[in-house]
Amino acid sequence: MYMTTVWNKAAAKKEAFSETGSKKLLPLVSIQEGFDNEDTVDNIKDLGQPEEASTIEIENPTEPEPETESEPKEDKLDNDMSLLKTTLISLVSVFLTLHVAFTWYFNLTQCSNEATFYKMFDFLLPFKLITGYFYDSIRFIDVTINEKFKGLGLEGRKLFILLLAISGSIVAYLFKFIQAVFVQITEKKFNMKKLGPYSGLVLLYFGCVIYGLYNSYKEPFAVTSPILTIIGTVILAAILFVPTTVATMVVFFIYVTYYSLVGSVASPESLYTKIADGSFLGHYRALHSIINMNHVVYEMQDDAPIKNFVESALRGFFKYLPFIALLSGLVPLLVMSIQFNMAYLKYPFVGFISIAIAGTLWLMLHESPNLLVLYNRL
Repeated sequence: MYMTTVWNKAAAKKEAFSETGSKKLLPLVSIQEGFDNEDTVDNIKDLGQPEEASTIEIENPTEPEPETESEPKEDKLDNDMSLLKTTLISLVSVFLTLHVAFTWYFNLTQCSNEATFYKMFDFLLPFKLITGYFYDSIRFIDVTINEKFKGLGLEGRKLFILLLAISGSIVAYLFKFIQAVFVQITEKKFNMKKLGPYSGLVLLYFGCVIYGLYNSYKEPFAVTSPILTIIGTVILAAILFVPTTVATMVVFFIYVTYYSLVGSVASPESLYTKIADGSFLGHYRALHSIINMNHVVYEMQDDAPIKNFVESALRGFFKYLPFIALLSGLVPLLVMSIQFNMAYLKYPFVGFISIAIAGTLWLMLHESPNLLVLYNRL
């Protein structure tokens, strides 16, 4: 019984070993059979076996071209030149805008109310058939600015703030006109639309044509032949359109430039004549005193501390308004000048603008006593 049990266990282990062993040897047998197959032998390669020479592509390595420093320098130079142009125009515009505002305030408040500029072209009156539209356009501009604008009733701080806002557009127009003329001369291409307020002057031109047509009906010939008068006016207007519009643009530029930069002559009875000392700073000091000689909102009273505080704060703001306007333009220019890449551009501009800012602050502090003296004289 015992021997039978041992024998059975031994037979069972042998049978199990034969089954598992055959399963483990099957992959080896299949691999061996694969080697015996001629079709599969050719497809098997050692890991280290190189490819045939005909299938190997050898690329000649090329060294990367060294980056030249000329391109970055050219880019920096182009950026600096563009920044230089912008900085110069902005720097001139900051001072010019304030000067234009003071000059137009001087023209509109301290000079004669009579329009006299267009009378310089009275010599064209004998040729009115050809030059009438031009003469009427210039007269309309001169009368509108010198007489109609003064009729708005603005004065003092209100008028100065309005002129300060308009002066920025005037300065931009002056630069745009000069640049457009320069470009058209160099490129030899003429385009009226780039010379200024083309659309406005065209409307003014046709307005003068209609005005001339209306006046022509007062003549006996026009009454008897209205159709011929209209046809003749239309033909004449079409022929004279381009030369008249161009001439008006040029004269308009001269007009705006002269009265923005130079100004007219002060009236003998004006306040400016009484307090101006004839110096460069005295011109602006006198105008600034005239602008701020009246109260802003409230009259100073002994029993109104809140109103007095508000009035004092507003007077202080308008007193330093020109200096605030200068600083608001100079400080961004100082930041802009730091962006120059080239040292020979950066340091001179930073130094000059810093001096301008320091000078503006110095004038702001030292002009108060002088202004107070003029306030008392007014």
